[in-house]
Amino acid sequence: FPSHDRGAQNPSENKPQFILINTLWMLAACLSKPTAVIYPALLLGIDYLNNKPISVNLILEKIPLGILSLFFGWLLLYGVDTQGGQTHDTGDTSHSFTGIDTVLIAIYSFVWYPIKMIIPWPLNAFYAYPFNYEPLPWYYWLTPVITIGMIGSVIYGFVKKWKIYVFSWWIYVVGIFLFIKVFTTVGAVTYDRYFYVASIGFCIGTGYLCWKFLEIPSLKIITGIIVLLFISGYAWAVNQRCKIWKNSYTLMSDMIEGNPNKVPF
Repeated sequence: FPSHDRGAQNPSENKPQFILINTLWMLAACLSKPTAVIYPALLLGIDYLNNKPISVNLILEKIPLGILSLFFGWLLLYGVDTQGGQTHDTGDTSHSFTGIDTVLIAIYSFVWYPIKMIIPWPLNAFYAYPFNYEPLPWYYWLTPVITIGMIGSVIYGFVKKWKIYVFSWWIYVVGIFLFIKVFTTVGAVTYDRYFYVASIGFCIGTGYLCWKFLEIPSLKIITGIIVLLFISGYAWAVNQRCKIWKNSYTLMSDMIEGNPNKVPF
């Protein structure tokens, strides 16, 4: 990680040719994968980690990136609403949630990913929406409490000046923002593959907390044991999951088994 006492800004960073090159690279990235639209927001987090003071130049250099981000972000959401997910829509499990259910589904899709990162069970390639004619499962109602806990931990980290920890949550929020069920309700409520970028932030934050615990002599041994147990469990889970992804038949069969009467294809 960069040194926290390095507040000086490289005088070459704001030269027009560097901004132009950076913008062209982002254009290429967005044409390759629309999730690259989060790049300007990630840069803000890096500026925070590097102790860069807020200045006009710091904002101006991100304007071209912001324009690209807004355009491709709109294109992504438009494509999802008009094209993606249509084959997944049964009429019973998407598009028609209202009121508090809509809010709870959005919050659930936000907290589901870090929880699944810690406890990756059960896994599935398709996590279907609940039926809209039934009450939401009880665990949906717990997600606001978990969200408050997450926010509290970030505030605590900010007060304690754990800049790396705060930065890690910024990566998570930015990385998962487009995929929480606020902008669209097509397809499934969550997808494993949506977590790829956001998981970087989660891993940084978790590693930072482990490092903090290892600094406490009385917790050093137990922290090491817990980490080793988790790594061993993950290794076993990966081995088992590879059997599901062996071929299309095993994968689709698992999707159907995990979502009774909810997989339309």
